[in-house]
Amino acid sequence: MENRKRCWQQGFTLIELMITLTIIGITLFTAIPSFSALLANNRLVATLNEFNAVMSYARSEAIKRGTRVVLCPTADNLNCAGINTWQEAVLLFVDTDADADHDEEEPLLRIHRPPNDEIGIYSGSKSKITYQSNGSSPGSNLTLTFCDPDQKVAPIALILANSGRLRSSDKAADGSLLSCP
Repeated sequence: MENRKRCWQQGFTLIELMITLTIIGITLFTAIPSFSALLANNRLVATLNEFNAVMSYARSEAIKRGTRVVLCPTADNLNCAGINTWQEAVLLFVDTDADADHDEEEPLLRIHRPPNDEIGIYSGSKSKITYQSNGSSPGSNLTLTFCDPDQKVAPIALILANSGRLRSSDKAADGSLLSCP
């Protein structure tokens, strides 16, 4: 009898490698669009949460100072722009003369720039939010709609009640579906 040494195979065959690469390719092909939508949703929610924090800060400052505080979109970081798009910069100031316009002698509390200016933030016809000294926001009942520019995810809203309470929703205040301009 011959003593033959057994030789064990090392490595993979070409067919095994092709099958493995095909499975990896199919998995990536199906996972990348889902991952892209997940990232878009996270950007949208992060922008909404940060804007919620700014509005809550404005409300708390109005209560703490016992006076009106106004938020409005700004183009020059000094004055309200009178527009209904909020994604560039937002001016937050104490409105001592109750005219809802920032004057030089009125304290500027903050200039807020959203973390992602690609996310559209729209308010319909409102261009200012005013908080009263009791934290309410009469006449400022509004829906801020946050829109993904690529429309990979559905819009979400931050809804301000006249009482000053904020809530987020995937529907408008009247229950209808949100739409982006």
